[in-house]
Amino acid sequence: MRDCQRWGAYHHEHEESNTMRILVLGANGMIGSTMLRVLAEQANWYVVGSLRSSILPASNSSSAYFVGGIDLSNSDHLVKVFQSVKPEVVVNCAGLTKHLP
Repeated sequence: MRDCQRWGAYHHEHEESNTMRILVLGANGMIGSTMLRVLAEQANWYVVGSLRSSILPASNSSSAYFVGGIDLSNSDHLVKVFQSVKPEVVVNCAGLTKHLP
């Protein structure tokens, strides 16, 4: 699991705040990226998106944060991301894609 520095700094600053913590799984997909952007527009919520890739987005127009290198089929990765983010709400936008030949 690779934490984004931006996420790490925010997390430590607001760890005890009254904001709602939301974790969006599959945040780089079509539905997940839209969900992340819409949820991050709320002023009193902080939204963290999980990415399968360890390469984090270079720019992010929303106020969302990212944690990369999360393999959702690996239970250890899930435990670590849940312990790190401590979400109150989880939105699962991850899915399997079957490419046809």
